Amino acid sequence: MNQGIARTWERLKSVLRGRKGTDFQLEITEVGITLKWLNLENESGEHFIQWGQVQTITVYKRDLFTYDLICLLFSSRIGPEIELNEEMPNWQSLVDALPQFLPGCPAYQDWWHPIAVPAFATNETVIYSRLKP
Repeated sequence: MNQGIARTWERLKSVLRGRKGTDFQLEITEVGITLKWLNLENESGEHFIQWGQVQTITVYKRDLFTYDLICLLFSSRIGPEIELNEEMPNWQSLVDALPQFLPGCPAYQDWWHPIAVPAFATNETVIYSRLKP
């Protein structure tokens, strides 16, 4: 079967099963963060970042035309950057855990408002850095 047809078939099966987009799972443990996904083509994967590998966390908003999406970008010493957003399951558990596992990282209530307001502005801010200035 042609690869394009196979991908379209997988997407159709996923939609018929009730999926509307990529499914994400976000797991937060004392060791680190695991992001797992399953897309409409039924391709899956995961990224893991240990707390001790986190170099920086940058928070910003994406303008999605009718609303904003708050995102966190984790940069590490090894591996790819990981972007997480407020629509992912366990978001609140993640942002609540940041000060616990990354000393010096501010609490959610301390950075949320300056990022959220004003609407539709990116407001990019580094909220955690292990790097020396």
